[in-house]
Parts: sequence; C-alpha cells; structure tokens
Amino acid sequence: MAEKDVIRVLIVEDDPVQRELLHDALEMERDIVCCGQAKDGVEALEALSREKPDVLLLDIVMPNMDGVDLLYHLKESSPPERPYIIAISAFGQERIAQTVLSQGADWFMLKPYRFDLLFRRIRTLAKGNLPEQGISLESEVSRAVMELKIPTNAFGFPYLGQALMILLSRQGTCLMGKDVYGVIAARNGTSAQNVEKALRSAIKRAFKANSEALHQLLQFGGIEGATHLSNGRFLTLMAESLRHRNDPK
Repeated sequence: MAEKDVIRVLIVEDDPVQRELLHDALEMERDIVCCGQAKDGVEALEALSREKPDVLLLDIVMPNMDGVDLLYHLKESSPPERPYIIAISAFGQERIAQTVLSQGADWFMLKPYRFDLLFRRIRTLAKGNLPEQGISLESEVSRAVMELKIPTNAFGFPYLGQALMILLSRQGTCLMGKDVYGVIAARNGTSAQNVEKALRSAIKRAFKANSEALHQLLQFGGIEGATHLSNGRFLTLMAESLRHRNDPK
C-alpha cells in the first residue's frame, strides 16, 4: 500500500498498558499506522507538530494537560493541519461528551470499546468511506440522540444511534426484529433479545429525562402528553423527524 494511503494515528493516553495495547492493535491493520504516542496533552502538542497525524486518539482524563484542555488549545490556535479527533473516556456523563464535542472533537467513544468499531471510525473520518451526505446524517443522528438527555453510559444508549441509522438508510418496510435488532446484535456480538431490552431501557430513560427534544418529538408525532412508546413507534417517529429536518418539504 502506498504511504499516502496509510492513515497516521497519534495515541494520547496516560496509561502505558493501554497505549501499548492500542499501538499493537493499530499495527495489525494494513491501512493504519501508529505514528507516535504521548502520555499527556503537553507531549501531544509536540507530537502533533512533529508527526502531523491524520487522526488523534485522545484520552480525556490525563495529568499535566488533559484532553479537554488540549481540545481547547487546538480550537483557539486553529492549526492549519488539524487532525480528526476521537475523544475517549471511561466516564460516560453526558456533560463530558457534550464538552469534548463542543470543543472540537469529531467523535466521542466510551471505554471499553471494541477495536473493530474504533478502526471503522478512524477510517470513516480519515478517508471518508461514507458519502458526505452519510457523514452529515450520522452527525444529525448523534445530535438528536444526545438532545434526549439520556446519560451516555445508560443501558442501550449506543444502540439508539445504530437503530436510527438503519431505519434512515433503508427504503420500504423495515422489520424491527430482523432488520434492526438482528443487525445491531450481529455488529455488537450480542442477541436480538438483548438489543430489544437495551433499547427499551434507553427509551424509558428518555421519557424520564423529559427533555425539550422529547416534547418536540411527541409534538411532531401528534402525541403530546404520551408517557411511553414502544421501541418501534419511538424509533420510527425519531427517524421520521430526522427525515423532516433534512427535507422539510
């Protein structure tokens, strides 16, 4: 593979064991290479100017200069060759995810994560494997899920965005059990029953949070005042709302 086609990744992680595990995993990928490692934001700044990576894997909680401070510095300095940034944290509070995304991170992932999902995100950001329209849609979906005020560490939270992307990408009839639960289960190494249960739990959390986004969603569906919706009805309504946002006519 030509050098220009290889994705250069900089790892910023204070845990040496995690750094090495991630380094070794990256090195096994044909089109990805680890171009450097840093244990905090200070070292990361030096490595960024020296290595010019395509993607930065950024742990949030670190000594000296943490991930949020590094994001703020990059946002203020606006380097000409800013890499794509995937922020990673073991803490799933919604405010942390919102903070790092507002400070310029391109994606937020929770530890522990699956390497195959991380590598898929690296390739999507660095090479644009999805069409531009698809990337924009994925951002819209992520924002819509976050606006429901469901804690990002809540049971079923990661599946909401996946379910919506499936519904939005398919034409015609989409069966919840086969086309949504089954596909998500296969991707995440679990069962369709577990996916259904997790989504049901996340939707309950959305109603408990009682966010403005939920009120707008129910108003859009003409069911103001509803206190519960089935998985299928809730996800279908969200998908319809997102379609309406992107094509209001």
